Amino acid sequence: MEKSETRRQEIMDAAMHCLARYGMTKTTMDDIAEVMGLNKATLYYYYDNKEAIISDALERDAYRFYAILEDRFKTIPKATEKIKTMVQTFFEFFRNRLDILQLNARALIDNHTLIQNIHRRMRDKHLQTMYEIIEEGVHCGEFPDSVDVQRVADALRLILDAHRLELFRQSADPAIKQPDLDKLENDAIFIMNIFLNGLKKGPN
Repeated sequence: MEKSETRRQEIMDAAMHCLARYGMTKTTMDDIAEVMGLNKATLYYYYDNKEAIISDALERDAYRFYAILEDRFKTIPKATEKIKTMVQTFFEFFRNRLDILQLNARALIDNHTLIQNIHRRMRDKHLQTMYEIIEEGVHCGEFPDSVDVQRVADALRLILDAHRLELFRQSADPAIKQPDLDKLENDAIFIMNIFLNGLKKGPN
């Protein structure tokens, strides 16, 4: 990795630290520079503003999530198992990156347009992935040909979204010491299994 790219990665890491602590609105370029032990002017050599840093940082983490997911999909032949793996990987990602979880929780409070737009792009990516999995399941005979792939994909995405938002809500609630990721993950898989088992049976 080139020195300039290494520095960008360090800036993104510092920005995520500040965002988890202060939130999007209150984080400044000065805060990010202080975490790195640098002069603010150095940051401007790499980025025009904090929004550009944050956008890159969140896109980077989204890429990491899907890189992990695609690697795991290579050894999973069944669509139902791929959907389960997607949910498990989603919650595992947040277990391992509490800073990202805290940032998303604070985004609910700040309601910042940049982060909301990134969330929207991620929801679209989740929907596309669900669509491809269900379509593959239909082609392989795991689901009946009569399945409306788009509607099913959208329903599954909504189930995941509901649990994602509940995770962020719990993380933002000062009365909750720590969100129950295990319960949320198990609940999401439980509901999806009921949905998918009904789907396999087809219309009565």
